[in-house]
Amino acid sequence: MTVKFIRVQDPSLAVSMYTTGTRAFVNDGLQEALFPPRLVDPSDPDEQHRVRIGALKKRLVAPNAWSIAAVDDDVKDEDGGVKVQGYAAWYGPETPAVGDDQPRQDEEEQGWVEDGEGSLRGDGVKFPRCMDVKVYQRLKNIVNESKRMLLGEPARPVWYLRSLAVDPDFSGRGLATQLVQWGIDRAKEDNIPAFLESSPAALGLYKRLGFVVVEDLPPLDNGHVLTIMYMDPDTNRKIPSQAN
Repeated sequence: MTVKFIRVQDPSLAVSMYTTGTRAFVNDGLQEALFPPRLVDPSDPDEQHRVRIGALKKRLVAPNAWSIAAVDDDVKDEDGGVKVQGYAAWYGPETPAVGDDQPRQDEEEQGWVEDGEGSLRGDGVKFPRCMDVKVYQRLKNIVNESKRMLLGEPARPVWYLRSLAVDPDFSGRGLATQLVQWGIDRAKEDNIPAFLESSPAALGLYKRLGFVVVEDLPPLDNGHVLTIMYMDPDTNRKIPSQAN
């Protein structure tokens, strides 16, 4: 059996990717804050899954989106299709990193969507009913401000790691390292930085691969903390927030 890393642009793999993300983020603090059990509609318990898979399919074909998946032709999912063992959603430098109103890093896993059913935002965008919109809006504002401080205005070109997930059945095989390294290599080739928002569980991985902590964001009500991290192949180049 040989694992290979492929760029996913085929929406038919969205369900396998979603399943991997869901398994990777069991008991995740951000998931629990955004989608508390009290908001689940008993008449539509699958709402979250439906909108997240739909959103993921759109992300796979988004301009300059590089969803890199670890697959093995000999390993199938329960339906007999290709099993996505892990994946990273990287976005290249042409994608706006600040002010684009796109869902942040864990959108595919956590269900941050711009369409679907649910409460209506002021600009006509809907959210799923099962999502705590107040938590989403608060965290989105905090993250966007942190990005603005980090990347400047207009935002400097970067490679952005929006999401990373490895199925627990395939952990310990170095998949996460290789998926992150893929984007680091692109950043080095382009001589531009890479950045991400890390959960507590992934901090050690990113530090080992050369990312440094910029700041911890204010904790959510349940204590969950996201950390802004940054890696620049040019060690002499200061980040905008430190340039002055």
